Amino acid sequence: MRIKDYRPEDRPREKALCFGLSSLSDQELICLLIGSGTKTKNALQIAQGVLEASDNLRKLASMTFSELMAIAGIGKVRALLIQAALELAARCHQANAFSQPVTLSNTNEVIEWFKAKYGDEKQEHFAALYLDTKGRILRHSLLSLGTLNRSLIHPRDVFRQAFETNAASVIFVHNHPSNDPSPSQEDLEATRILIDAADIFQIAILDHIIVGRDAAYSFRAHQLLD
Repeated sequence: MRIKDYRPEDRPREKALCFGLSSLSDQELICLLIGSGTKTKNALQIAQGVLEASDNLRKLASMTFSELMAIAGIGKVRALLIQAALELAARCHQANAFSQPVTLSNTNEVIEWFKAKYGDEKQEHFAALYLDTKGRILRHSLLSLGTLNRSLIHPRDVFRQAFETNAASVIFVHNHPSNDPSPSQEDLEATRILIDAADIFQIAILDHIIVGRDAAYSFRAHQLLD
């Protein structure tokens, strides 16, 4: 059945116009992004396929472009639209999560945001938050993909962005796809190199956080940044 053959109150677009986007289900919201159907499926049915393929919205946010395109009815344009909507949501969440200056007393906000952003990733992401003297975020930057080790993380590249933004401090974060946030020997060695470089450049490392889907590890809390 075509969506235009549904009752008006059951059509996602009309429902949103009458009652607002908050009245729509996840399936209906994705339907709006998809727009139109195919010869065999309407947009609601395609949206249901997206939800079934991802299981939940967190997993949907971590799906790759090729994984989205593997879903029936999702081509390049629709995959891009879905990823663009998810990226906007992530940026909005980041702005809200970091509305207050980041201090050592509220790094839990940082941990929760990074768990949501990187916790479901299938490979390691190493990122940094660059902060000013008042703890306000100047830049969030993804520095590398892949296992954290001394050969992949060069202090020059890491701290170059600190100089570009005139940052006074930095928080490092990376994820463990295994969901075990315990630091490996390579994590410890790479962090020690960054600590030594930070001393030379006179930039404070507020924390290095390792996140999994449901857990996190703080180098600061374990006194490993001295």
